[in-house]
Amino acid sequence: MKLSYTEKDALLKVLCARMPAERPHRESLKELAALSNLGYDVVYSLILYFERVGLLSKTMLQQSSINLVLYVEAFDMVNRGGYAAQEELLKKNIEKLLLEIEGLRPSAPEKAERIANIASSVLQAVGLFI
Repeated sequence: MKLSYTEKDALLKVLCARMPAERPHRESLKELAALSNLGYDVVYSLILYFERVGLLSKTMLQQSSINLVLYVEAFDMVNRGGYAAQEELLKKNIEKLLLEIEGLRPSAPEKAERIANIASSVLQAVGLFI
């Protein structure tokens, strides 16, 4: 299952709009799926992911409902543009690196070529995950 930054942002925005910060809140997984236009399995997977990266904690109550505590860091993430902004910043930094490498070519062409190849490979690999 490949989960994109748009799916992460969709669910995170729904959670932040519905929940208070730092307080336990019961949610229906089916309702979260409907509100975020994501599948039930995707929502559950993303909740597990958000827990691993420190945006929330969860306690399963029943098959279809869950107790969540949404941390302030989740609200910060949404306010800063979410995962889309993170991905865009990463792309821009890699593009900047490639431009800097181009500037090295006249003074150290062999090293610049080697670094450029590495940077291009990194950019292609990042593209696989975005």
